[in-house]
Amino acid sequence: MSLPNLTDIEQLKNLGVQRFSYGNAMSDCIIAEIEKLTKNILNTSNTSTLYNHNTIETVFK
Repeated sequence: MSLPNLTDIEQLKNLGVQRFSYGNAMSDCIIAEIEKLTKNILNTSNTSTLYNHNTIETVFK
């Protein structure tokens, strides 16, 4: 399982780990970013930070 000090999948593979899970770490990270953006919008009354990101590469069909 992914933990703050266990993040290198290749290193874990070399140690014999065959399965790796990041559990809810991805959703926690996304929620933290949403909270950060929301606080910024509330503090500045400006939504420009919503557009300060790289182009989204994934296209869902």
